[in-house]
Amino acid sequence: MRSEHAYRADVVGSLLRPPYLKEARERHAGGALSDAELKRVEDRAVDEAVALQARTGVAVVTDGEMRRYAYFGHFIDALEGFDKFGGWAIPFRDEAGNELLFQRAVVVSRLRRRRHLCAEEFTYLRARADRPSPRVPHLTTGIRHVRNTRTVAISYRTDRLTGQLETRHALVTIYGCPSCHVIPDAAPQGMVGPTLTSMGRRSYIAGRFPNHEIWMTLWLKEPQQLKPGSAMPNLGVGERDARDMAAYLAKLR
Repeated sequence: MRSEHAYRADVVGSLLRPPYLKEARERHAGGALSDAELKRVEDRAVDEAVALQARTGVAVVTDGEMRRYAYFGHFIDALEGFDKFGGWAIPFRDEAGNELLFQRAVVVSRLRRRRHLCAEEFTYLRARADRPSPRVPHLTTGIRHVRNTRTVAISYRTDRLTGQLETRHALVTIYGCPSCHVIPDAAPQGMVGPTLTSMGRRSYIAGRFPNHEIWMTLWLKEPQQLKPGSAMPNLGVGERDARDMAAYLAKLR
């Protein structure tokens, strides 16, 4: 008689880095490998991570965080104002028991956004995933980690921006909309999607939905649910942020 056992499994998102990727990162840090060469090595590691997850049959695949030096690395790299290794060190031990010191980042000046946190990672992953639910581990852990340094210059919650960043225009910028769209007074001026400079005068959203703030809020929250296969990725926009962004876009005329 065969017994059946049920096992619970969660997709965490981060996978072990292969030895060739760790070696490439060391060579890149030493100046022996160019940015483009490291990118090709990372692409290979992501492809292998996607294939591994596909073979297991999981419904959601990630890029394994192969492009990040740490689980919060994308947050540090996407903003200026950090000393990447200037924080207090955390002691770890390697497989041989030797102590390793991991230097944490620390905020040294006002934080300014360099690029979107994960738009490039998601675009690459989406092109290689053969299932409808590719995901790139996003904001929460990185932001929570940095906030715990007690030196952060801004306060951030995943469902709401506060303080200096609490403007509708800033929300559109922080969520990376300018990476793909032309938006007034925002950079970069992306050309992947349509310009949003006069979004308030348009009749439809994504060529299908009435251009009303209710529909825009839904679109910003779940574009892939409304229009599967759309070039617009799910960016994890919360309800309140989506409403504020929709109100901002409605005023662009």
